[in-house]
Amino acid sequence: QPYAELDISSIFNHWFQLVVSAAYMTLSYQDDIAYAGSAPNTYNTVYPAKPVIPVQLFGRFTIGGPKGWQANVSLAAGYSFVSGGKIVNSGNTLAVKPGTKGGITAGAGMSVAYFFTCKFGLALNVSGQYFNNQATAMTYHLVALPVSLGVRFRF
Repeated sequence: QPYAELDISSIFNHWFQLVVSAAYMTLSYQDDIAYAGSAPNTYNTVYPAKPVIPVQLFGRFTIGGPKGWQANVSLAAGYSFVSGGKIVNSGNTLAVKPGTKGGITAGAGMSVAYFFTCKFGLALNVSGQYFNNQATAMTYHLVALPVSLGVRFRF
């Protein structure tokens, strides 16, 4: 599923940054609950939100210099905005909606990057995100484990 992230950081020293981050992701799961309009004995794909947009503040700790290899470890907390939740059964979107509301989110991540210059590099990032969102019928405790490969650019 698609995942995108934008980070804006303030570098306090060579090993610590304070970052504001916004991401765009889609989460889904399957269940066999008999919703109105679903075919019997089939699975539903439930999208609690399509997309989930977590906005977080986090600290990033860096090992390595401004050029060459770097490793980053980060801890984050924030709020997730949701919209567009839907339930799909056998390719048909059902009239029933999850009714998910925004909620708190927290995460941890690690990345490895290689900077070709002090301003430009490539990075592989693995993070874990926890979402605590209320819905019409239930409370979602969702976990996402996005893996991304991206470009890093410093101003």
